[in-house]
Amino acid sequence: MSKRATFWLGVKDTSPTLLSTVSFGLVAGVSTKAMGLNALQSITLSTLTFSGTAQLASLQLYAQNAGLIIIWLTVLLVNFRYLMYSALLVPYFKTTSLGWRSLTAYMMVDQTFAFGLNRFQKEPDMSFKEWYCLGLAAPLYLVWGLACLVGIVVGAQIPKAWSLEFSTPLAFLALLAITLKTRSGVLAACVGGVAAIFFTRLPNGLGLLVAVVLGMLAGRLSESFFKVKS
Repeated sequence: MSKRATFWLGVKDTSPTLLSTVSFGLVAGVSTKAMGLNALQSITLSTLTFSGTAQLASLQLYAQNAGLIIIWLTVLLVNFRYLMYSALLVPYFKTTSLGWRSLTAYMMVDQTFAFGLNRFQKEPDMSFKEWYCLGLAAPLYLVWGLACLVGIVVGAQIPKAWSLEFSTPLAFLALLAITLKTRSGVLAACVGGVAAIFFTRLPNGLGLLVAVVLGMLAGRLSESFFKVKS
């Protein structure tokens, strides 16, 4: 299979997820304006971050006047799963150049990991794996950027009296509703939510960081517990 054919195979595989990317990008774009960022700041954040959960988390902390270090640490924890994704994909990219590996790592999101790992496990000798990953990621990146841009433009037209600062927490609630599929996930969300309320008075947005850590620990420990029970 040629590079071009491999690229378009990736585009074909990821295309069913583009609609959800549009809706998420619109919410993220509106949220950046709701938090007081100007158009350039909003577009830069959306295109460089390329992670909806990280973007929403950083915006929520920014709204709480959290320190830069707290925002960085929270984003790192929220995106910690990408470290595990990378570890699982490394065996398939041993002969790939550093430039391609860096680009693939930057553009990795949940969809590119899931489709990529599934494809590579079925076809471990697949040629031009990097082009397949680019085919997975390029449409997502383009659609994400355009959706965020539309959200930014729409957000700029909405009157401040509408109190759009609530759009970010509401977006988190929407994400929560569609991602809680396991008992350990539900427990992690409950622990994180209670911790966020309990530690809400900690300075510099530190409460959210503590809540993220406790939620992750609860989810990880409960995963092992439920596996033993089953």
